[in-house]
Amino acid sequence: MTTTSINEKNRILDSLGCSQKPWILSQYLDFILKNDTGIRKQDSSRIFKSVASNPMGYTLAFNYLRTQWKELNDHYGPAFGLVSNMVAELPTYMNTPYQLAE
Repeated sequence: MTTTSINEKNRILDSLGCSQKPWILSQYLDFILKNDTGIRKQDSSRIFKSVASNPMGYTLAFNYLRTQWKELNDHYGPAFGLVSNMVAELPTYMNTPYQLAE
């Protein structure tokens, strides 16, 4: 929260998604829609990517995107490209016919 280095912030945001505890990853995803966390809106797709690229977190990320779709669209409004970036991160682990259909 106190660093002024963009590289350091990005490294920290990426590493927070490496947890092996689903409840931590779930809480981290919840930061995406909160305004009081100190995380910038433009960093939301980085948070999502860090969780979605974690073998323990990709299902959580997929379910989060599905259940929070309306809220994400309302929250980002004209910056919908950030939500598109989140969707693009899912295919890494989501590759069964059922998952693709969802």
